[in-house]
Amino acid sequence: MAAEDVLYVCLFIAVVFRAATVLDEIGEKLMNKVFGCFLTLLLLAVVAGVL
Repeated sequence: MAAEDVLYVCLFIAVVFRAATVLDEIGEKLMNKVFGCFLTLLLLAVVAGVL
């Protein structure tokens, strides 16, 4: 492999890794929102049940 090929492969790996990290962060925030909504609804249901 030429030095150029190695550079392109490293760049490709870096871009893929960065994209995966960003997607993971977005997914985590989305899951936190969904989980937060679920907990809020659950809490409201419990409060409504008690009342």
